[in-house]
Amino acid sequence: MTAKSAAAAARATVYGYPRQGPNRELKKAIEGSWKGRVTADALHATAAELRRSNRQQLADAGIQEVPTGDFSFYDHVLDTTVMVGAIPERHRNVVEADATDGYFVMARGTQDVAPLEMTKWFDTNYHYLVPELGPDTVFTADSGKQVGELKEALAQGLTARPVLVGPVTYLLLAKPAPGVPADFEPLTLLDRLLPVYAEVLADLRAAGAEWVQLDEPALVQDRTPAELNAAGRAYRDLGALTDRPKLLVASYFDRLGDALPILAQAPVRDSRSTSPTPRPPTWTPSRPSADCPASAWSPVSSTAGTSGSTTCRSRCPPSPPCSASPTASTSPPPAPSSTSPWTRPRRRTSIRRSCAGWPSPSRRPPRSSRSPRASPRAPTPSPGNSPPTAPASPHARAHRSPATPPSGPVPGP
Repeated sequence: MTAKSAAAAARATVYGYPRQGPNRELKKAIEGSWKGRVTADALHATAAELRRSNRQQLADAGIQEVPTGDFSFYDHVLDTTVMVGAIPERHRNVVEADATDGYFVMARGTQDVAPLEMTKWFDTNYHYLVPELGPDTVFTADSGKQVGELKEALAQGLTARPVLVGPVTYLLLAKPAPGVPADFEPLTLLDRLLPVYAEVLADLRAAGAEWVQLDEPALVQDRTPAELNAAGRAYRDLGALTDRPKLLVASYFDRLGDALPILAQAPVRDSRSTSPTPRPPTWTPSRPSADCPASAWSPVSSTAGTSGSTTCRSRCPPSPPCSASPTASTSPPPAPSSTSPWTRPRRRTSIRRSCAGWPSPSRRPPRSSRSPRASPRAPTPSPGNSPPTAPASPHARAHRSPATPPSGPVPGP
């Protein structure tokens, strides 16, 4: 591929986009629904408008291929559990009676039914709901959410790419269901799960998807030979399907390492890995080359394709200092301002908090390693001028204190 043809083929995209809304509209609608003040129809209408607005914002910023399926009412791993039909037995009746109520029961529980366990999403402050699987688990495809959100984007006249949690990561993040021996390995269910993914991919292709992104962040961790072989088998089988879109296997948080040559040999169209970068990222001057032309180069994401060549895709809406000009000098850009897209968000509850999707660190560095404050610490508010504190909900999780940023997936910012 020549530099000119590579530049012509390059398209700007992002891995995903924050879903809460500029004024936390989704959080307010969800909590209102839990308290009975917002109807189910109003909740879904708010969600649909947020999705439409987010996609249009990306398109207006120059993103030529918008992601779909990255929206969630609570957690994207829980959405995957619903997509593959792995509903725990204790939740099945309420899910069958009302899908929305059942979804939130799996996430939050009731006085009589325990929710799914919540734990950290890798090394971030985002939390996900852990799938519960066993040797008797039966997977069934339910692609309604994924197909519906794709059709919404296509109806806007946009090019869209559905985003799914990959089958290997899904199983590696799961745990044995209650009553199942603790040494049960959910990855042994891979051959049972792959036909369900094949059915979902066929549904997405029929709905108009050209590409589908399968996220496999678990493969950046140290993995056993058996787990790596399972990943290779999964993408050989999915790549061999005839009724499917083009597949893009994505990872983040670290380099793929030993998994990269295995994925490179699979018959998928592309595999991409994003290395961790501090926020704000270290400035890298523009270095266009034949494999990565100046017109397509961006300091945000440089990814390796299966052919060994280098391709470039921007992971955030192009805006200074978010993108590099072909004529950029080698000097660093001005320091980011308070409105810069690189500014650390105050609440770090999602891996998709900034426009570039930079992973948030799990903790702040020790005080001794940070620069001294430019001004004295602000005085602690007195009880008279403290902000009002909302009464605690009987259903609220322990970590959702109103005085501190929530660590759960929803309703965070």
